Amino acid sequence: MALNYYRLLGIPPDADQQRIKSVYRSLAKRFHPDANRGSEAAAELFRQVNQAYKVLSDPVTRANYDKKLGIDQAGEKKRNQGVPPKSAWNLNKNLISS
Repeated sequence: MALNYYRLLGIPPDADQQRIKSVYRSLAKRFHPDANRGSEAAAELFRQVNQAYKVLSDPVTRANYDKKLGIDQAGEKKRNQGVPPKSAWNLNKNLISS
């Protein structure tokens, strides 16, 4: 199953660019390899957060990504599937020392 960038960042699909950038900066700082020396989990999350930001920060790439996920322009799933689970970084935060 493909990684859901919205869940990874812990943001709703209708988040604006300012919110995406703010969350990205916070997570990138938290999981940066220099701040977590020797932690492979942090390094992997850092790579995933960067990829998520790369996709969601570009309007064209984000629109294509949303289309692939089946999300309409209002940020809602076309098939109302409820509230997404907690973000992946929140579930993995115990693996990394703060």
